[in-house]
Amino acid sequence: ATYEKLVLNTKQNPRIHTFNVGMGQEKASLKININANSTINSLLRPSESNQTEDIIIDTVSDFCTTQNISTIDFMKTDTEGFDLSVLAGCSSLLEKQQLKVVMVECEPVSTNNYFVSMDDVATFFSPFGYKLFGIYEQQLDWNGDMSLLFFNAVFVCPDLVYNKLPAN
Repeated sequence: ATYEKLVLNTKQNPRIHTFNVGMGQEKASLKININANSTINSLLRPSESNQTEDIIIDTVSDFCTTQNISTIDFMKTDTEGFDLSVLAGCSSLLEKQQLKVVMVECEPVSTNNYFVSMDDVATFFSPFGYKLFGIYEQQLDWNGDMSLLFFNAVFVCPDLVYNKLPAN
């Protein structure tokens, strides 16, 4: 249903190509838990309605190979806690620095399974040499206790970090 909305909302723009596929660590067929608010559909958390849909999962690396995409300038993940799996499916792109800038929805510390913890994301990127560039769109906890619930962390590839510095 979410994909059908995407197709409907983008059909007037010939430059947008849609694909009915999710991304993960490996190719699979999984059940996604469906919520009334589709922005919180999740592969990890059950839905209030107990409704599910079958979805096809590919890896970002394999998808790029199939579609002849050599470089991704910017990628955003917001997959309700499934982000590390999506990132693991980018490993070959990350190793070759073909993924330049990555924005990941994170929580400051691991407290729930809505988001992936910032520490886990930073640990994931470390072997690839990616560095934290900035933190954006900070959201306070909905319960009103004035703590930070989540934010978007931006990581950049070593090529952008080291090759763009001015010479001394």
